[in-house]
Amino acid sequence: MAISVDFYSFLQRVERAYGTIPKRLPLMNGRAFPPFFVVLELTYRCNLKCPHCYELFRPSDKNVTSKKLELTPAEIQSIVERLPRFTLITVNGGEIFVRSDLREILAIILAKHRCHLYTNGTCITPEIASDLVDMGVTSMGISVDGPEDVHDSIRGRGSFGRTIESIRLLTELKIRRRKKFPLLNLKTTITDKNVGNVSEMVPFAEQLGLDYCTFQVLNNSIHMGGVSFQSSLDYSQPTPPITNVPLRVLQQQLNKIQELASKSRIRVRILPKLPVPSILEHYKNQLDPSVHTCVSPWTTMYISPTGCVYPCLNYYVGNIREQSFRELWNSERYRQYRNRLIRGGQFPDCVGCCDLFEKSCPSPKKAS
Repeated sequence: MAISVDFYSFLQRVERAYGTIPKRLPLMNGRAFPPFFVVLELTYRCNLKCPHCYELFRPSDKNVTSKKLELTPAEIQSIVERLPRFTLITVNGGEIFVRSDLREILAIILAKHRCHLYTNGTCITPEIASDLVDMGVTSMGISVDGPEDVHDSIRGRGSFGRTIESIRLLTELKIRRRKKFPLLNLKTTITDKNVGNVSEMVPFAEQLGLDYCTFQVLNNSIHMGGVSFQSSLDYSQPTPPITNVPLRVLQQQLNKIQELASKSRIRVRILPKLPVPSILEHYKNQLDPSVHTCVSPWTTMYISPTGCVYPCLNYYVGNIREQSFRELWNSERYRQYRNRLIRGGQFPDCVGCCDLFEKSCPSPKKAS
């Protein structure tokens, strides 16, 4: 069942306005309005080992990856109950479906909030799919790297089949039960392993009956995703360069995606929303962060599986088990981070982030 409103584009426009106001008001001094988004990282455990995932940079620290130390449903309820009703909660990992208590957690969140999920789609049973549709999950990003041979070469043999079966379960249930939600978004990160095939995902997503097809540029930052928290604002350690991506092939694929998007019945996005020349500069490791900006630190709070709070890069703000979200959200450390961005502009690690946009770029009026 098609939707008439571009949900993601609408959220992006609202987020930019919501974050830009406190960012530009000197009297705010790094403070922000209550969080528009909260990202709950439920686990750093995963059943797959994808070569482009930042999880590969994570130290093998049992205090970080231990199942026993993950936030409990009761702790998550305590967090969620104190958030404004308008806050959209994103649930990701790791792979969230490795948690046996995920249904309980989703029920807690969905009682008062809209909820978005990220998953590799390999662990969704018919029972889980039925729950996701009946419970009213707002949207789901499901990772597919390319055609079956390409996807399986990246994520492991048989993973493509399990993911596509999950997508079909969800789309069939939505049709049978006449549900618009969850909105289903096929997500593809553009790497050297799949660059020659990424445009094929547009007709494939359309054939599967999905709502969105999103392409994400590769981000090699080692300072994201809760990997190795630091207390300093010094991010001088360089990001590993992107290698082995043939730029001519990439340009052809990006042009093809745009051509297909103009004719597709589904909404197609490339993130971050940058022109093709800028994306090519990114893959040449030459994109200048100083001509870009974002509002994410003014709109989004990240909470790790063990309760650590951070803005986007791994700048440790505090722990939700020790302080409330209100205390942390406009704490001295969060304000220091925001003020550093106001004074110094984007960090080198910001290039490739899906929230990035050009300073001269107005808020989008169409799908990003």
